[in-house]
Amino acid sequence: MKKIRVALKGRGYNIYTGYNILARLGKIMPCKRGAIITDRKVKRIWGGEVDALDLPLYSLVPGERSKSLDTAKQVYRQLLKWGLDRNSCLIAFGGGVVGDLTGFVAATYMRGIKYIQVPTTLMAQVDSSIGGKTAVNLPEGKNLVGCFYQPEFVLSDVKVLSTLNESELKNGLAEVVKYGMIKDKGLFEYLEQKGSRVLSMKAKEWEMIVARCAAIKAGIVTRDEKETRGIRDVLNYGHTIGHAIETAGKYRRINHGKAVAAGMIYAGKLAVTKGFLSTDNCRRQDNLIAKLIGPGKVNLDEDILDRIKYDKKRTEDKTRFVLADRIGHVKTGCRIKEEELKDLME
Repeated sequence: MKKIRVALKGRGYNIYTGYNILARLGKIMPCKRGAIITDRKVKRIWGGEVDALDLPLYSLVPGERSKSLDTAKQVYRQLLKWGLDRNSCLIAFGGGVVGDLTGFVAATYMRGIKYIQVPTTLMAQVDSSIGGKTAVNLPEGKNLVGCFYQPEFVLSDVKVLSTLNESELKNGLAEVVKYGMIKDKGLFEYLEQKGSRVLSMKAKEWEMIVARCAAIKAGIVTRDEKETRGIRDVLNYGHTIGHAIETAGKYRRINHGKAVAAGMIYAGKLAVTKGFLSTDNCRRQDNLIAKLIGPGKVNLDEDILDRIKYDKKRTEDKTRFVLADRIGHVKTGCRIKEEELKDLME
């Protein structure tokens, strides 16, 4: 089991990665009373793995639409029925939706209780379970209500990836490609060499990828916990347009990974237009996305562009984008006018 440290001021925490390590969860839990929040699919496949904890379990309907204030209210009321108090803790046992919602509930229930992230998707293991971003969605946009609230620890068992279907793996690979583009040229080139064979990798290779991405994010979060120094902005590569695509589709038409993949493709086009990124490197990015994730093109329309107006990084009449200037490095705070975004519709 590999241990990665998120070294925050005052209180840091560990990210544990490895194969078949779920059984260690009970040994390192910070409290004995609590509850498990999961979704119905994870409960059906992996619920037996946490039976030994002997904790009550609440299961959500799978999917982004469960990440709402209405669902949070239902969870609050169930926690009260179970008699959970300020000394209890929650376990987020699932993908990004479960992790974001559980973190938000933990941050606000009884003005804050402890929680643990046990991610079960590639997307959550490499990205969303790390960093303390908790949120729910509004009809107007994604993650518009939330706060920074760090977990006690993250435990990522790559064994659970064996039950993910191809679509779910591709969903997470979008974030892996993102890490290659923003910070790790070597990882990007490794993915290029593997090509579509990535989908049939062995456990040791998945361990390497999860640990590598987790270490990158841990380093970024350590230096900029609450996105106040601009360092953490690099993690938003591909997400500005990606989130708008998700919201316009009411979180049903296209999943997060495909939306981020499309967002990276459009960010590449903007970077070439701005003179930041070479055409060759843009083509390499797009080819890798096509091989690992599939066709990343999503036609922009007025509705999607209108949703970008609700982006949290927007200032005045300009949206701040993260744009690549080479493989493994990006520029943050790139202000893009509405006219430039409309040009992408062409």
